[in-house]
Amino acid sequence: MTTKNELPSIMSRQSHTKADGKNTAKSFQPLETADRLPKGWHRVKLGDACKTSSGGTPSRGNKAYYAGSIPWIKSGELKDGIIEQTEESISKLALAQSSAKLLPAGSLLVAMYGANVGKLGVTALEAATNQAVCAVIPGKDVDRDFLFWHLLSERENIIETSFGGAQPNISQAVVRSLEIPLPPLAEQKRIAGILKEQMAAVEKARAAAEAQLGAARALPAAYLREVFESDETKRWPEVQLGNIAEIQLGKMLSPKSKTGADPQPYLRNTNVQWNSFALKSVADMDFSQKERKKFELRKGDLLVCEGGDPGRAAVWDGSITPCYYQKALHRIRPNKDAALADFILYRLMYAGNKNEFIDSHAQTTIAHLPLVRLKALRVCLPPITEQKDIVAKMSKRLDAVKETIRRCEQQLNDVNALPGAILRKAFNGEF
Repeated sequence: MTTKNELPSIMSRQSHTKADGKNTAKSFQPLETADRLPKGWHRVKLGDACKTSSGGTPSRGNKAYYAGSIPWIKSGELKDGIIEQTEESISKLALAQSSAKLLPAGSLLVAMYGANVGKLGVTALEAATNQAVCAVIPGKDVDRDFLFWHLLSERENIIETSFGGAQPNISQAVVRSLEIPLPPLAEQKRIAGILKEQMAAVEKARAAAEAQLGAARALPAAYLREVFESDETKRWPEVQLGNIAEIQLGKMLSPKSKTGADPQPYLRNTNVQWNSFALKSVADMDFSQKERKKFELRKGDLLVCEGGDPGRAAVWDGSITPCYYQKALHRIRPNKDAALADFILYRLMYAGNKNEFIDSHAQTTIAHLPLVRLKALRVCLPPITEQKDIVAKMSKRLDAVKETIRRCEQQLNDVNALPGAILRKAFNGEF
């Protein structure tokens, strides 16, 4: 199934009828409520103003049921947009011999349970649905797009109020019992039209913000290519990492190391990110005096993940003193007269971007980065003075990228908050 990315547009003809062409929406009386609504608005139960129905799943054992051309929509295909195609189709025989029903184009759909609960869709064509979808056919006094936007604005409240922390399952009865605010029909259409325009503008702003964020996130890889794919790089002598650095795995985690007799903080795989550390959760285990000497970290040590995301690395900044590390990590201490830890870090970041730690034959990520392979990593190594210049330039560039990414993420967060603010204004009568 595919859906348009944009939110539903107002169709040329609103559908008010069910499959047999008869208008089945009830006449309704406004509810008495203490809620303050804009002048001329009133509140009604959805089931009194609209017809609702659920679908069905024809037996999978009968292949003839799925050999037809009638689009059949599953709840997972609802993406808060127009539904133009479906993953599966059913036959007229399936309609006749199951609880699936043919719905008119323009029907509003609500996912009632599962991972997609509360998601909405609007059919662009006649279609049937499975039993996890509630179809809503608005009556003559309800604009479908106005109702769509209202249900979208209330989705989180409906789920939270109805089910709290439990697994939500919105029944057709729940949908029918929902209270909806209704201005006069002309006002509904006016509001829906404004919402369509403003949400389209939000989508454009979101696309622009996502593009800017994507461009910012791509900068580090581009900078690393400048260093390691330049003509100058080809003139640098190539060495194996194990020949210019001491490389050692950390302490093995075991029940004996968790007695609590002498607990000390240590870093795990999850603490080491690319060029940074996540230290909100630092575990501890016992280290003897001999183990402390062997596994204690020094400021400037390069830590490399053996598994998970093999090769992920960062240079330890001494944030926790003393601090140790477990066997899931390699500790690299380059020979001071040969290499800088930060330069090796950039080489590992370049390797990660180039998928050097992926098995080219199996096309799968290796389960771990063994010591022998890390030691064998080939590094084109310029003189120390040149490494210092490269590290200083890269550090400055990457710091600037971090700030750019932070601003782009904030901008995207601001854009993502706009739909909620717009919908609140619309249904508070502020349009």
